[in-house]
Amino acid sequence: MGTVAGIDISGRTTGTTAIAFLSTGGRGKPKLGEIIADGSLRGDAGDETIAKLLLRRRPDITAIDAPLTLPHPAICRDPDCRRCFGDPQTRPRYTSRECDLKQSWVSAGFEMSGPMPTVMIAAIAFRAIYLRRVLERSDIKVIETWPMGVYRALEKRQGLDHETQVDDARRLVLLRAAIAAKRKLPETGTDVRDRLDAVAAAYTAWSYANGAEHVISVPERIDTPANGEIWIPRPEAR
Repeated sequence: MGTVAGIDISGRTTGTTAIAFLSTGGRGKPKLGEIIADGSLRGDAGDETIAKLLLRRRPDITAIDAPLTLPHPAICRDPDCRRCFGDPQTRPRYTSRECDLKQSWVSAGFEMSGPMPTVMIAAIAFRAIYLRRVLERSDIKVIETWPMGVYRALEKRQGLDHETQVDDARRLVLLRAAIAAKRKLPETGTDVRDRLDAVAAAYTAWSYANGAEHVISVPERIDTPANGEIWIPRPEAR
């Protein structure tokens, strides 16, 4: 029986990092495995702890809730780049990637704002980008996801009305319908949202492991690091 992992990653020295595992064997819904969220996942040894944990478990896919690429102007070194210095109306934003912008989500069928600008969570992005490199050196596939996009996709898939706020109770409703109850989803605690978001990330990894027809990327299949690629489950079952 295989496993997939989801990570709701925090800054290296602050916040809560949570890692959730789902089993991929058998038919039907994935089954919730262990959720890890403790102080060992941050601080000076936090990166090493996360890497060792995942290298030991060797999930088929790992989905991380953090930017895995940086905006084009932040990494471009071409002094005459037309994307950076061309028409002011079409210049890329140095704060965000294409996949972080509202119009990308609207074009994918989601009436919602995009994720937080990359520059606002750069410390998390740097941590996640390096972790991805560590894992992929050992042939563990890593993708980027966004739990809020996952919850919106699950709302549509489950035929539920759109709610402006996706609080912890709403997260539980959506995940309970999507995941088999091998273990109980977290309901209380100061880090309950982090743990639920890690489960949502793992659900994207499970969908990805089941084939591209189960997931979409925003922007959809634009294969360039300048735009970025955020994977979420398809809102319609296939």
